[in-house]
Amino acid sequence: MKLHTRIHGDPGASAEREAERLRRLELPAQHRRALRWLAPLLILWFIVATALSILLPLSIAALVATGPLWHLLRHIYAPGPAVQRWRAGAAGERRTARVLRRLNGWALFHDCSLPDSRANADHVAVIPDGRGAVLINTKTTRGGGTVRLHGDTLVIGRSSYPRAVPGTLHESQSVQRALGVPVHPVIAVDGADVPGGRLEHRSGLTVVPASRLHRVLARVPHQPDEAAFRALVERAAAALPSYTG
Repeated sequence: MKLHTRIHGDPGASAEREAERLRRLELPAQHRRALRWLAPLLILWFIVATALSILLPLSIAALVATGPLWHLLRHIYAPGPAVQRWRAGAAGERRTARVLRRLNGWALFHDCSLPDSRANADHVAVIPDGRGAVLINTKTTRGGGTVRLHGDTLVIGRSSYPRAVPGTLHESQSVQRALGVPVHPVIAVDGADVPGGRLEHRSGLTVVPASRLHRVLARVPHQPDEAAFRALVERAAAALPSYTG
């Protein structure tokens, strides 16, 4: 029987807010750069449009000449690397959230505050038996590659993430103290290959592809207990409010 999955919070919201904050900070410099290029751009447009008007109607020549102008403005106003990373992270969290919605009868908390901390958790999934939960950290990569664990360091392709494993463990311990039940730490990798479909860290942390996360969690042994589940969801709602930092 398909059970309702309870969803709390807005996945990727804080990452999107950080991306927009950084975007606002970089816009003034881009405006100044565009103004410096304004006169050369208009001269370039006039030269190209005049040359094309020999072969084309003036209106079409003017439109075609706008192409290089538009291309250069797009380059000037391109979001910086930090903005792109935060936007990619937000999109990755939203994809993970869509995968988690396939779970049957779980409760999902997205982008929630951690107790006694300025940090946030990407996702917390409460098991239907009310006796445990899963802390999920989405790690998004646009470069692809193979995922590996080198000691406590997560490696994706040629990039290393030394804080991913310790950070996820710390978050899961924080949630465990708040909820009073075991909390299993998981890193869900979005955009890269995990050999064999999962990796196990010596701490018990699991690394899985984000696209298969619902299948991995659906195999967690449990017997649904509505009363215990409802009580744990209420504790989680109180302890893990939506992140506003």
